Amino acid sequence: MLDRILGGLFGVAIGDALGATTEFMSQKEIEKEHGIVDDIIGGGCWDVLPGETTDDTAMTIAVAKGIITNRNNPIDDMGKEFLKWKNTDPKDIGITIRVAFDRFNGNWFEAAKSAHDYLDGKSAGNGSLMRCLPIALAYPKLDKIEELTIAHSKMTHYDDLASEACIIYNRIAFRVLNNEDLKSSILDEIKNTRYEKKCS
Repeated sequence: MLDRILGGLFGVAIGDALGATTEFMSQKEIEKEHGIVDDIIGGGCWDVLPGETTDDTAMTIAVAKGIITNRNNPIDDMGKEFLKWKNTDPKDIGITIRVAFDRFNGNWFEAAKSAHDYLDGKSAGNGSLMRCLPIALAYPKLDKIEELTIAHSKMTHYDDLASEACIIYNRIAFRVLNNEDLKSSILDEIKNTRYEKKCS
């Protein structure tokens, strides 16, 4: 189990370091500049060093640290870790998260709603999805995973579509962590959702 948990966390960082090279590039742009990216080479819009990670990994670590600090009710501590990271002046902060940070005045959920309104109702990006895995890795009960997954998403992303995506992702991770097959877990969890047609 520990190996699987570590594999999940290292997988986030490795995938992030690999993908940072092509962030915001179209498929045609990637093919023209790199062909196929199958090694961690750095560069890209953030000019990262090979192996350097982005906000995806930094915020995932912040979520994990919040859980470690207060396992029973980690939301406030996740928020403290988010702000610590923000204060390091990172290369990139996603638009929705940056707007929520700017509007934070002690209540994350109010900040998320204010950001949602400021962005004309467009707060369903993947900023909460990229960081939610530690919740699935830390809790043995699915109801607790779902409760915290939604709450953690709503800290910055008010739109239900964002938390819905996080729920699907963490339910899949929970199943795989408990010895279920990845492909069948994905297919089961997207049944009767807007994602099923896209994957079938």
